[in-house]
Amino acid sequence: MVAHIVLESALMVFGITIAGYFIGKLFKEAERED
Repeated sequence: MVAHIVLESALMVFGITIAGYFIGKLFKEAERED
């Protein structure tokens, strides 16, 4: 049970990191187009 909670929180952190990476890339692309 505890391992399940740890796994879920780790996946959440991983997902947020990936999302932030892609959002940062999108903002850089938008800035370059101006």
